[in-house]
Amino acid sequence: MGLFSFKKPDEPTIKTLNDLFSFKFKDVPDDSFVISKDLNSEGLEVQHCRKILSVKECGIFDTLEVILIPPNYKNIVLSTTELHRINISDVRKLVDNIFLLIGKDDDMKGRFDNEDKQTFERGNFWSRLWIIGVRPFNCMVTLSPPTFEISLHGIEKL
Repeated sequence: MGLFSFKKPDEPTIKTLNDLFSFKFKDVPDDSFVISKDLNSEGLEVQHCRKILSVKECGIFDTLEVILIPPNYKNIVLSTTELHRINISDVRKLVDNIFLLIGKDDDMKGRFDNEDKQTFERGNFWSRLWIIGVRPFNCMVTLSPPTFEISLHGIEKL
């Protein structure tokens, strides 16, 4: 590690989106998910596969939902409604890692900053979006009380 490196020795290197989570996108859903089905606006059957997590993902999220949309699209939503239990350092780490993977968000913001922290801690609506332009996947990190979630789209390519 270089003299000016900011990475802590015990932190794993994040090279892909799969490195951020304890599960691999190709492996979900599995038999442990509860599945419901409905029709989308195009009349296609969409499967919502949901699982309550025994260990919080990223130290934050207690629910994992996989949305399967024909012909072969897969979206992932991780969420929690336990806003009072969220450690802001976990949110900072999540946003910073997404920035390191895919660059600045749609508002040209990089790392999680003091403005993000203040808005988040006030419990107001807050979001960071990576959905405009060509990206390896689309990502939305949103606090919309009573829910905090990360939504990942286009991950079937991963």
